Amino acid sequence: MKRSLTATLLSTALTLSLIGGVIPGEVCNAATIPGSVGDSEEEYKWTVLCYFCGSDLESWDEECGCASEDIIEMMDATTGCDDVRFVVRTGGSDCDHEYFKNDSTLTFVIENGEATSVGKTELRDMGETDTLKDFLKYGVEMYPAEHTAVILWNHGGGAMGGCCYDELFEDSHLTLPEMRDAFDEACAGYDKKLDFIAYDCCNMACLELANILTPYADYFIASQETMPGTGFDYVGFGSYLCEHSDSDAETAGLKLCECYWQEGIDLYDSDGITVSMTDLNAMEEFMVDFREFCEGLSDVSGRFEGQDDFIDELGASGDFGFGTYDLATFLDICAPYTTDGEELSSELERTVIYAQGTGSRGSYSGLSIYIPMFGFFDDEEKELFSEICVDRHFLKFVGSMPWIDIAA
Repeated sequence: MKRSLTATLLSTALTLSLIGGVIPGEVCNAATIPGSVGDSEEEYKWTVLCYFCGSDLESWDEECGCASEDIIEMMDATTGCDDVRFVVRTGGSDCDHEYFKNDSTLTFVIENGEATSVGKTELRDMGETDTLKDFLKYGVEMYPAEHTAVILWNHGGGAMGGCCYDELFEDSHLTLPEMRDAFDEACAGYDKKLDFIAYDCCNMACLELANILTPYADYFIASQETMPGTGFDYVGFGSYLCEHSDSDAETAGLKLCECYWQEGIDLYDSDGITVSMTDLNAMEEFMVDFREFCEGLSDVSGRFEGQDDFIDELGASGDFGFGTYDLATFLDICAPYTTDGEELSSELERTVIYAQGTGSRGSYSGLSIYIPMFGFFDDEEKELFSEICVDRHFLKFVGSMPWIDIAA
């Protein structure tokens, strides 16, 4: 849980995302059917655990916001399907209708075209580590399946901004270390990796998050850019999963990416649609080599104090907001100052197995990296960066920039 200036800095980007992405839809008239908790004895092919922090993406409409629209899409997708289900925890939004309440936290199971209410608790902060942890533990224990995936839904602010901004708790949100702690505790008793972890949030396809999630899932799906309010295409993805429930993690994850990509270019004439899928098992090897690359950078970091060309080139490459820059672009710019840059770029291409972007974003790698080109707002930001930074040599490299005061 963190409340800081980050929430204020996000406001402009979030408003643009809401205005650009929301498509007013049908009134939420699908019935919520009372039911009991999941049958732990029955295994499905797929369970998709969805953590829906609605915030203003939901409360903008008194009857049915973006999150509720996605719940309806899940119902449409699973009609006639008996081996795929979505388990959805809802909260974080100042509204009072079918799927969201401003005085309680709700849980639904969506299967065979119906949304069954299976839990109502006191209001909980969706930006709190324990809220995410408890949902993940509940989902894997009560709704076992051959394949289990996780989707986090809400606003996102990259490596430093985190995600899941709860408007009922002063925009409290999950930082990357808090997500790590939640997954670490929830997966401690789980005997296999999650199939994939996906972020239906803006700007979360970053190296820092991929590095954190590596122990917990096989694949990581997110966008380097902002995402429209419509988010993932749950009808397309859910329908495919129901028709091909034997799909493995890679196939299912790629389909989630492809459905979002296709819907995005169909609905929006935009220069900012991006989506990527990272192989987290390959990420382990990539990080070993990336740390060696950073060690080479730190050995010559003194040269960067006067490297105006480096600074200008990185700035000219364009960022994705919140201080995040394309990772492959960073590697290319740094190549003259260290060894193995070209080889590492090729390895990155093998690690990010799917990357799509429209317009000027079409050539980007699918993962970003945070670089504090304008320094830090306060000591709290500096401490957070030190905690999420993927390597101490990279920290030393950043600290060599003359306007940044940070110790490796």
